[in-house]
Amino acid sequence: MHYQRPADGHWQRETLVQDVDAAGKPICEAGCYKCLLSYYNQPDHTVIDRQDAANEGKALDILCRLTRAQGRLGTFGRTPERHEDELARLSGSSLEQAWLAHVDCHGYRRPDRGQESIPDCNTCADFFYADWKAAIYIDGPQHDEPAQRERDEAINRALAASGHYVVRFPKEQARWPEIFTAHAGLFGPGNDH
Repeated sequence: MHYQRPADGHWQRETLVQDVDAAGKPICEAGCYKCLLSYYNQPDHTVIDRQDAANEGKALDILCRLTRAQGRLGTFGRTPERHEDELARLSGSSLEQAWLAHVDCHGYRRPDRGQESIPDCNTCADFFYADWKAAIYIDGPQHDEPAQRERDEAINRALAASGHYVVRFPKEQARWPEIFTAHAGLFGPGNDH
């Protein structure tokens, strides 16, 4: 918004210094396409004023406070703590609990839900990421059996055909890091990188 970055890094309206041109005039009065104006807010251009004198700088105060804000992830209106508790409660096995602990320990993105029923594909994913339509399975020892592997492959095909993204984690936890890395777009880079 055409203010100089404070040397101490503390953005406060009272101490902000405006960017000015060679003649000492502010680069921008109310707003321009380099700061607040855009094609999308054209209907509001007449009321946009970066200096906001009529409201005693309240908008600028809010923006300054945002520079000191800290975000915490929760999903679907839940607090991070409630989300964590819900996922832990829905973890159906010790292997699923170990997977959640791995996600948290390594800073990966938590799933949105646990035990997600997907009736059209006749399956229930251990975990689910809504924005990716990603079904996550934590496969225990029973998934080594040939008949179960066939069922898993049929479920994978049905999910893929219905537009779902499928990721399966084996019981061998030593293989999990490579799977997280291969699907970093979904899980995030984690805090090990």
